[in-house]
Amino acid sequence: MNPQIALEYAQRKLKELNVNENYTLDFRHIIVQDKKIIQVEATNQFYYLVDGYATTFRITSDTGVYDLTDTKLSELKHEHTGVITIQNRVTPILHLQFIVVTPLMEQTEPEKG
Repeated sequence: MNPQIALEYAQRKLKELNVNENYTLDFRHIIVQDKKIIQVEATNQFYYLVDGYATTFRITSDTGVYDLTDTKLSELKHEHTGVITIQNRVTPILHLQFIVVTPLMEQTEPEKG
C-alpha cells in the first residue's frame, strides 16, 4: 500500500468510527534485526504498512496476517492493530515503514454539581 492510499483509507475508516479529524498521524520506520521477532503494542492505533514488499518477513496482529510466502492465506492485511508481531526470517536487517493513526479520545467536561 502506498502512503497516499493509506492516508485516504485511514481517513475513511476514522469517519466510519465517528473520529473524523480527532486523531494524530505519525510515521514509523521500524528496524528488525536479522532473524529476530519484535512486538509493537498498538492498542487503539492503526498501523498501515506502506513499504516493505519482501518475502523475508511476516506480520501478525489482531487484524490479520501479512506474509507473501504463506500460500494458505486468502488475504494479506496491510492494516494492523492490537499487538503486532513482526518476524524477520533472514540475516539482513529488515526496514519497514508504517503510517500510524491514533484516534484521540474526546475530553468530556466534568459535571457541575
